[in-house]
Amino acid sequence: MVLTWVLSTLQKIAPVKFALEAVSIDLGWGDDLSGVGTHCESLGIRHTVKRTTIGPIAFKHKSSQSACALCAHLRRGALNDTAHELGCNKVALAHHLDDAIETLLMSMLYEGRIYCFHPKTYLDESKITVIRPLVYTEEVSVAAACRELGFPAVSNSCPAEGKTSRSEAKRMLQHLAAVVPNVRGQLRSCLQHFWKDA
Repeated sequence: MVLTWVLSTLQKIAPVKFALEAVSIDLGWGDDLSGVGTHCESLGIRHTVKRTTIGPIAFKHKSSQSACALCAHLRRGALNDTAHELGCNKVALAHHLDDAIETLLMSMLYEGRIYCFHPKTYLDESKITVIRPLVYTEEVSVAAACRELGFPAVSNSCPAEGKTSRSEAKRMLQHLAAVVPNVRGQLRSCLQHFWKDA
């Protein structure tokens, strides 16, 4: 919701001209996406809902952790395919700073490596550039903007919600923030070095 609002606002003042399309991937859990459509309509942005059964398929023969990885992979594919169908050459994702830090923590603690997604990535195979305009914005600021601007909330019906490695990383980050001054700022600096050197 915030990302569409930010990009819609930027579209009016940016020296570079660009068109916007909003896409929601329906994973097959029966989530109500009508509020997203209404929000996009109020901004003058066409909203496309791609109906899939990715969620139930991912969980059919997988543990919750591996199901999440498969679901994410299939979801990215569906999003990129839909972007191609709509004639888009860039996909903007709403990952914020907390998402990036949680990804960094998960990578270090569960995979033994230092990794995180980048603010901008060109995908050779799909010929799409992925951008993350909110990646330096803390989650609390995104949530505050949602409340202040009156954007509708969309529930998440995934059965793994709150039980994933990412959920654990989110709890770890909350704990670190309570005991380490400016921990998000420090970890943001680490990420900036990683992004610059990669």
